[in-house]
Amino acid sequence: MLEEGVFQDKPPSQIYGCEFLLRLMTRLPTLMLTEPKSKMDVNGPLLQDLIVLLQKNRQACFKGKYREPKYSELRDWEKVLADKDKKEDASTAKTKMDSKP
Repeated sequence: MLEEGVFQDKPPSQIYGCEFLLRLMTRLPTLMLTEPKSKMDVNGPLLQDLIVLLQKNRQACFKGKYREPKYSELRDWEKVLADKDKKEDASTAKTKMDSKP
């Protein structure tokens, strides 16, 4: 675990990045249900412009390479899938070893 204060001097954009912003944007329709239609009419085109900006500048905005998450960072359902993948990989490796002369 990182020590507290490691990110204290960084703005949220440097900590979370564009990927986090995109995940938030998928929830915006639900979050905006409480807003009056007039605000949606204003915010809609602005959000569309933001999406276009991110798309045009995707090389600069998004990292091209990510590290694999540690097992301890996975949610329970992801751990189930990871365990299943491990078993399948082990089974495939065993089959390959058995088929070698």
